[in-house]
Amino acid sequence: MLSRAKANDSSFLCWKEFCAELYVNPFLSNVDKPIIFLQVFAQRYRTGEIAPQQKRVQSCTVEQQLRAVAQTLQSVGLPDHPNDAQGKIDFRLQRQLQGYKCQDSPTRRVKPLPILVIRQIATLSPSSQNPASLTILHLITIAFYFLLQPGDYKNSTADTHPSVCKI
Repeated sequence: MLSRAKANDSSFLCWKEFCAELYVNPFLSNVDKPIIFLQVFAQRYRTGEIAPQQKRVQSCTVEQQLRAVAQTLQSVGLPDHPNDAQGKIDFRLQRQLQGYKCQDSPTRRVKPLPILVIRQIATLSPSSQNPASLTILHLITIAFYFLLQPGDYKNSTADTHPSVCKI
């Protein structure tokens, strides 16, 4: 909880600096169309102009920053600018964030360990009748099915799946 509060504070500090640069009240109290400022903030954050590391960031990071700013504004009793009356994110911001998701590089997926490897171990181990081999067989089986998530532990740079972009 504390780390989330710190993240929101740093997000709002970035927002305040952005607003100061544009000579706009950070609480958007005297702004007719606040969505425009939120869109510009999102774009500059995305490109890294105002991001803490000064590097381009992923779409989910931009979305987190916008949510943090909105939550801070709501916590002081101001209207929820990024969201419309139904509580959904504003159409313009939604399209902008969707466009960022389409531009993001696809997530790196790895192939899981094939079940045939486990089956081969299972067929070879009992034939030796060695207690150590049987123990290893049982440990591998338990690890494969219950403890490990095989796709998360194998580093493969080939055959990544592209992300799907809805237009």
